Amino acid sequence: MRAVAVLTAIIFLAACGGVVYLYKTAELTATDVRMTAIPATEDPEKFNEISRQIAGGGGLGILFSDEAPENAEDWQFITYTVHLKNATFLTADAVEIQITPMAGDVLQLADETVWTLPARSEGDLKVTLMTSSRMHGIREMTVRWYMNGQPFSLKTRATGV
Repeated sequence: MRAVAVLTAIIFLAACGGVVYLYKTAELTATDVRMTAIPATEDPEKFNEISRQIAGGGGLGILFSDEAPENAEDWQFITYTVHLKNATFLTADAVEIQITPMAGDVLQLADETVWTLPARSEGDLKVTLMTSSRMHGIREMTVRWYMNGQPFSLKTRATGV
């Protein structure tokens, strides 16, 4: 009976160690951050819709400023593509990117897609920022996700256009 108790304790400790290992290594890695800047004059429909939404008190995403943009020549859309690698044995659920705004940023456009990154896979997530045409594209971003209901995050940076 004593041998069974010792064996059960060893199995229990090994299982606990495995669970701790899974959660301690539950990290995504941002291997590449690319960006593309497009003047708002190249997409006037999107610009006009955003202007109407902001002027009406709403927004099509995360609003950083109450200023309703009026002149498309003064604004640009910067799209960031973050390449993520999930090297763990767990699926990353509800993966999202939050841009840390700077003065001149108006809006991070909403992404209605709920992103998941399966175990042992890679993928690209995109996020678009509307900012002043005089602003550079260097931004810090926070990537957030859940693995088995536990929240995780990492910070990454876009370093230039």
